[in-house]
Amino acid sequence: MKEKTHRDIGTSHLLERRDNYGRFGRIGAPSARELSRENAIRDWVGDEDASEVFASWRRDAYEAGSVAQAILDGIQPAEIELLELVKQRWVDIVGPDNAGQLTALSTTGDVLTVGFYNAAWRFAVDTPAQRQLILQRISEFSGRTLKGLRFVAAVKRS
Repeated sequence: MKEKTHRDIGTSHLLERRDNYGRFGRIGAPSARELSRENAIRDWVGDEDASEVFASWRRDAYEAGSVAQAILDGIQPAEIELLELVKQRWVDIVGPDNAGQLTALSTTGDVLTVGFYNAAWRFAVDTPAQRQLILQRISEFSGRTLKGLRFVAAVKRS
């Protein structure tokens, strides 16, 4: 009787394949890359220790609630309130012409991220005098002082 090798046994019981369903051939089978990696590990550490190595690669179990809570803990209510106020008063802050080409995207700490739809408008507004004017108007409307503006390209929604 022929002795079974790691190639005969398979590895479907060691690592879950749910993440790869529909992407790699037979459902539940390892991809060629995974199979090659697992065979190399089996050759390196031996069949007895391979299960422990594979188990150490598994992600720790976590609940969706803990992930959602971690995201919520990272959100600062003051930043959201400031951003909403800036968005409501955006036309008053930057003027009607600029408001059509620029948009307030987010606040991180004391920096407001402003999106521009056309690079020409960025160069028209991204000057020390204009930055100071925008920051001064935000301070007037919100009562909060921002340290700076960050300009990034934005996609205009239709």
